Amino acid sequence: MNQPTHDRLKKSTILSGTAIDRHPSKVGYLLRRSVSISMQTSASTYALVIDDHPLVAQGIEQLLMRIPPIDKVTMVSSAADGLSAIASTGAPLMVMMDFWLEEGSSTHFVTNILTLAPQTRVLMMSGDNHPTLAGKVRAAGAHGLVHKSCPPEQFMQVVKDLLGGAPWVE
Repeated sequence: MNQPTHDRLKKSTILSGTAIDRHPSKVGYLLRRSVSISMQTSASTYALVIDDHPLVAQGIEQLLMRIPPIDKVTMVSSAADGLSAIASTGAPLMVMMDFWLEEGSSTHFVTNILTLAPQTRVLMMSGDNHPTLAGKVRAAGAHGLVHKSCPPEQFMQVVKDLLGGAPWVE
């Protein structure tokens, strides 16, 4: 197999089973388009919140804005919009993503996020107490999981720890 064909197959394999299957035209284009964009923005200080509950997203935004070096928070309600935000704005310092979105489990989007922005820290959150949740988050490649019922002070410490390079799973 020649090298260009092998590279196309390799990229296809990385992206199969992800958002491309659900939104082939929009997300696939964004992934192809944004690889060079995300690599250009290494000094990013914004955080991206992906949650389909506006009240929760705004509360997270207020807490994140109190944590240096985060100086801006972008909020979106779907993983596809999150990928679009990364494509247009560049790699965020961190992504805070709800485990359950309208699209279903968001774990398959973690691979897409980390493909676009490999240095970005991904923290997932959930109100679900199911015992297999932490394993699914780790298997997806996310750097942490926090329960939505945790106190704000604990959430802020988790974010600081993640930004410092430590993993976190409740």
